[in-house]
Amino acid sequence: MAVKSVIYLGLTLAAMIPGVSGLAQVSSGGEGAADRAIEKHHYTLLRIPKRETWIALVDSVYADTLILEDKSTLRFSSASILIAEHAFVGEKCLITSAGADGRGPGGSGEAGQNLSLVIVFHEVGSLTIDTRGGSGQKGSPGASGANGVSYQERGKPGSDGGHGGKGGSLRLFYSTVGFQPSFNGQGNGSISLLYTGGRSGVGGEGGVGGKPIKTDGTGRQLVCGTCPAAPSGPRGNPGTPGQDGALTLERIPD
Repeated sequence: MAVKSVIYLGLTLAAMIPGVSGLAQVSSGGEGAADRAIEKHHYTLLRIPKRETWIALVDSVYADTLILEDKSTLRFSSASILIAEHAFVGEKCLITSAGADGRGPGGSGEAGQNLSLVIVFHEVGSLTIDTRGGSGQKGSPGASGANGVSYQERGKPGSDGGHGGKGGSLRLFYSTVGFQPSFNGQGNGSISLLYTGGRSGVGGEGGVGGKPIKTDGTGRQLVCGTCPAAPSGPRGNPGTPGQDGALTLERIPD
């Protein structure tokens, strides 16, 4: 494929994507940052070592050559575009802009970010591209009802589960050199595309009901462990699943 075709398609995509600044600010420094942060727009060689995670701090990355070693991760935290003229991908690699799962009981998942890629693959072991929304967390359990002599309180309701985050849109424009990729398949050359919304969290369990308090022969008041308790509180409501992102998958004409 002609290099100018890849560049033209990348620039066209950058102009179409809200929130992406494009490739107008291409920098000219050295290679990959030592702190594992990607801070430039242009790299002659972008190599992510085995098992390392590098985070893009810019919203557009252009690599003349991209090398993802086995189990390496390239992470984007905002709507972004990645262009690679020559890509060599090892086993179990990940390119992701997925949203984080909710934090704490009832926390809602974050939205996945839109991700557009223009890549010429020379080698692929196995690659996952992930723009999924984060999952909501389970709600917290309700408090127990108060024990009582003449009245026992019902258990308190559980809190609601968290909402799933919206999946980001995934757009992959690709070409290959010497092989045919297997999308969402298995084995060598497999590329998995994940763009669904996050799962909803279930509601927390209702608290247990209070129990009767009885007076024993010495006049002491004790909770009756064998007596029926008041009703438990209701379970919290489940969260709402996140909306799926959209997928665009196109092979770049030779």
